[in-house]
Parts: sequence; C-alpha cells; structure tokens
Amino acid sequence: MHAVIYAVRLTSPSASGGKFWTAELYETGLLQVRFGALRSSGQTQEKRFADRNRAFAYLDAKIQEKKRKGYQLESQRFASTPEPATKPIPKPNAGEKPRVSPAVDSELALRWDF
Repeated sequence: MHAVIYAVRLTSPSASGGKFWTAELYETGLLQVRFGALRSSGQTQEKRFADRNRAFAYLDAKIQEKKRKGYQLESQRFASTPEPATKPIPKPNAGEKPRVSPAVDSELALRWDF
C-alpha cells in the first residue's frame, strides 16, 4: 500500500464508553476512515478522490464536523518529507590554477600601488 501523508484520531467520551474516529490519507488520494466504540475495532470505510488536495479538503471538513459534535483531537500526524539530497561540491583538479576574474586583478593592482 502507498504511504500515509496524514493521519488523525478524534475521540468523544461518553457515559457508554466513548467513541473514536480515525482517518488516514494516502498519497494516492485514498482516504480510509475507521470509527466505532472505543473498546471495539470499529468499522472501516474507504473513499477515493481524484487527487490528495481534494481528499484533504474533504477530510478537513469532516474533522470540523466531528469537532462540532464534541469530538476532541487525540493525535495528528503529518508525513515527514525527506530532505533534498545535497549536491556534492566538486573538488578542484590538482594541476589546475584557480581562476580569478579580471575585475579582481584590477582591484588588487589599484590597492598594491608601490
């Protein structure tokens, strides 16, 4: 299965034991939701979107709806994005002289006037 880019868990305490609602958004635009009583494994539903931006917009609306109903945010996790690979700095050749621009040479000539 593809990588999860966002996951959230909301809970709603109640006298009967409480409820949970979890969602995982995958990089392909698949949204997987689980919900049910806290002491159960719950039910699972899947919804596919054309892209992950639409899926995230839908998920954000659902989270706000759940919060209005009294659910509280228990955990939230964003996928860590890998850091870009750094480019290696090329080493100068041993036999090659460093290049100096003519502008630098003329500035040095002006400062070292004997």
